[in-house]
Amino acid sequence: MSATHVLVSLFGEIALLLWGVQTVRQGVLGSFGSDLRERLARGLNHPLQAIAAGLGVTAVLQSSTATAFMVTSLAADGVIALAPALAVMLGANIGTALVVQLLSFDVSWLFALLIGAGFVTTRRSRSARGRDIGRILVGIGLTLLSLRLLDQTVQPISAEPVMRDLLLAITADPLLNIMLAALFTWLAHSSIVTTLLVSALAGVGAISMPAALAMVLGANLGSALNPILQGDRSNLATLRLPLGNVMTRLVGLVVAMPLIPLTVGLANDAGLSATTAVVAYHLAFNTIVALAFLPLLPRMAAWLTRRLPAAEQPTEAGCPRYLDESSMHSPAVALANASREALRMADVVDTMLRGTFEVLRTDDRDKVNMITAMDDQLDRLHAAVTYYASAVGAAQELDQVDTRRVSEILVFAVNLEHIGDVIEKSLMALASKRIDLRIKFPAAVLSEIDEIQQLLTRDLQLAITTFISADERSARDLIHDKDRMRALERSAAARQFDLIRKGDRLSVQAGALVLDVFRDLKRIESHLAATTYAVLEAVGGLQESRLMK
Repeated sequence: MSATHVLVSLFGEIALLLWGVQTVRQGVLGSFGSDLRERLARGLNHPLQAIAAGLGVTAVLQSSTATAFMVTSLAADGVIALAPALAVMLGANIGTALVVQLLSFDVSWLFALLIGAGFVTTRRSRSARGRDIGRILVGIGLTLLSLRLLDQTVQPISAEPVMRDLLLAITADPLLNIMLAALFTWLAHSSIVTTLLVSALAGVGAISMPAALAMVLGANLGSALNPILQGDRSNLATLRLPLGNVMTRLVGLVVAMPLIPLTVGLANDAGLSATTAVVAYHLAFNTIVALAFLPLLPRMAAWLTRRLPAAEQPTEAGCPRYLDESSMHSPAVALANASREALRMADVVDTMLRGTFEVLRTDDRDKVNMITAMDDQLDRLHAAVTYYASAVGAAQELDQVDTRRVSEILVFAVNLEHIGDVIEKSLMALASKRIDLRIKFPAAVLSEIDEIQQLLTRDLQLAITTFISADERSARDLIHDKDRMRALERSAAARQFDLIRKGDRLSVQAGALVLDVFRDLKRIESHLAATTYAVLEAVGGLQESRLMK
């Protein structure tokens, strides 16, 4: 076989191997992508759990690069804290090594069965998931086929002095080996492909054992480069995880590089073949790096957070400002951050309430649209606060005080979110209906609305005071204001029923609108009062607070 023939065959077989791995990855993402993302996003309270999650997801995806992009997205969204995300990547690196280990076994005879089964499944399946599963089977079959062809192509190289001498000359420099393997892996987006190719070449003596082990180190480094090179430079915080992953591999490379001669000696003493030694070295390297860095992840995460600050937060109300993931290890600091963000929710509710009373008097449709949009901002803040506060409670054991504070934050946030829903879904619909029907509320109704506005404005401040300082007096004042609100609503409703019975069709429509508005304002008062129950329960007013509900 001529050198040209060998090179062309290698090119095609490597391309087929890449295509097979990519087909498997696309099928897995298409069929189970959301499940894998959810698996990564939950259950990461312990570092070993995070490593296991990264290992499992990567073993299925057959790509630590794909896992890195997925985890980087979750970390950027604040779903995963940085330290667990780094642990996931340590597990992902082990996962790729296990995939290489499995593919190194001679099961190439399965390729025809897998490709055939995948083809039939893809053609016959009526569901998208079924077609994706068929694609996975075809991808695995193509991978096994490419490995079989690759093995057949590299076998004659050992008998071709020119090719063997050329490869040995190219791979004589360890540093060059690392750079070549890293470059190839970066281009291929797969350390699996690089490692399998290196093991095949080493198995036929085309490259020396020290060169093969150096290339394994380069492959590990190269697979970590894509996420950092494709990261968002406008927000350095998104580069924390990719950079941390590169750092762990780079440090491992620097330590392992001088030990390659010793490693080769140990492999020879153990009687390992070159192929087995390369594959085993890949797994051992990633396992040792994971165990070495696991205790250091919290400090590494803190250092990366300081060195790569987040981009300046936009002023949009829906963007969290204070939920710093690096503070998760300190419950007192983290809960203070969650409290500050919950108070921003209160500011949004205050603005929505003031706007609501304005649109009940005027025909400002733009104001209605603005208030409606603000509920989306409130929903995003609520989701962020709820996840963050819950994560603090799940991350470690909390004492009684911190546990109660988590409960207070969650209760405060959920009631503010409910108030936003009442305003957006009901009161704004009523305001739009009033404008459409050209209904003007009479002076007596507007006077009642003014009184209710003053009451709700006061009670929102009481709720905030209670939330900040756990002031029992403010909490009880708010509970008493709920009774006052109930009386105002009943009195206004009685007057409206009298007007409806005496009035014409327009009076009936106006009266019905007023009754609905007062009902919703009473619901808002109830939610404000509900924010104080945790405080009353904490100071021994449990029975009273339940009666007040």
